Amino acid sequence: MNGPEGSADLPRPWLASWSARFLSALLVMGLAYFYCKGALLQLYQVNTDRGRHDQSAYMNLARSIAAGSQGSVLSRNRMPLYPALQSLLLQKGLDDAAFFHVGKFANLWLSILALVCAYGLLRVHFAFELALPATAAAGFSVFIFKAAYFQCEVLFYPLFFAYYVALLCQLARPSVAGAVLCGISGGLGFLTKASVLPALGVQFLATLLLVARDFFREGRRAWRQIVTRLLPFAVFIVVTGPYLWTSARVFGDPFYNVNSRYVFWCDNWEQAMSEVFARAADVRKPGAADEMPGPGRYFREHPLSAAGQRMAEGALRLQEQLVKTSGFLPVAVFYGALAALALALVPGPLLHGARAHLPALLAATAILTLYALACCWYQAIDSGLRFPLMLALPFLHACLFPIAVACGAVGKRARHFRILVAAAHALALLAGSYLVQGPLMNILARANAGG
Repeated sequence: MNGPEGSADLPRPWLASWSARFLSALLVMGLAYFYCKGALLQLYQVNTDRGRHDQSAYMNLARSIAAGSQGSVLSRNRMPLYPALQSLLLQKGLDDAAFFHVGKFANLWLSILALVCAYGLLRVHFAFELALPATAAAGFSVFIFKAAYFQCEVLFYPLFFAYYVALLCQLARPSVAGAVLCGISGGLGFLTKASVLPALGVQFLATLLLVARDFFREGRRAWRQIVTRLLPFAVFIVVTGPYLWTSARVFGDPFYNVNSRYVFWCDNWEQAMSEVFARAADVRKPGAADEMPGPGRYFREHPLSAAGQRMAEGALRLQEQLVKTSGFLPVAVFYGALAALALALVPGPLLHGARAHLPALLAATAILTLYALACCWYQAIDSGLRFPLMLALPFLHACLFPIAVACGAVGKRARHFRILVAAAHALALLAGSYLVQGPLMNILARANAGG
């Protein structure tokens, strides 16, 4: 592996041959063709109503930013980076229908760029033979269904993944370049969606513990490493500074956000609409915040058993949504099974790697667990998958580590496992092509029959 986690790359002799490179290029072009075909079908035949979900809200916010109005941004409901980028596409005389169409095409290109970035981030740690199938899996199970929508997910998912990878690298082996990348990706991710903040909290706590360890071990000689560990937070503040300063000035909290502060603690969407969004203008009035939903009010009105029941019901609801409406569940099961098999086959090298990079492993576990619990909790308010699917790329990254270590090990078991991984990826590619093409052909058939 080309990174701080140790060496886990697969052998790459076949990549040196021109024939293998040519076949790889053909495979990539074929995947890109089918991806664009599916995304365009979604764009033209499925997502034709800008009033669905919150697409019109993002369009209105983009128009407000283009006009120089900050009223919508100051509501601190949706973050400003994505609508600011879409506002660059606005031209004089462009009506809503045309802007909706242009914005959807921009999202499609953005999703392709996001997948290229995701592949590059996976290649930091994993060989081509693992990084490309994982990228394709994310593309055809997550991004293809988000690409045609005027929403921020295709921007947020890769930014959050970049921050996640940079965060782990920074904890394992801090560097100035890694710190800058971590701070920039985290800052841009926060300006796209405030959901970055729990991961930032985990990083801050882990960094404080590592700084204390470095200081007690080496004293003042560790100052360079300590500064490097703290640098991501300085870069984050530089990137997000104007936004944080405005939030602190207007709301008294630099990280103020309507969703995390109030909506997250509602019992359901109806309460969020009636007690949060309907009273958004009153939030800045003295004492108004005390009457809004929040952790204090929630636990005053609900016993701990109710919170546990909400988590359990949310987990069941999330499972049902993944089964019914998401293509990522088979991908998660596939890579989870391969990772479990790798753990069973080569536990020794994996335990050695885990001990060598324990802070990064604990941080990754804490982030994935914390967000999974938050997703279960939030299902009571919104049963959609936009929030849970932000974990798709980090989950694949976590699964690929034991798979890569097992493939890079020596011995008969490792050799058989490499053959199994190659065969499983080939079968998954065929099955995925069938599963993706079936729904797409049905969409085409309905469209042709209707017109």
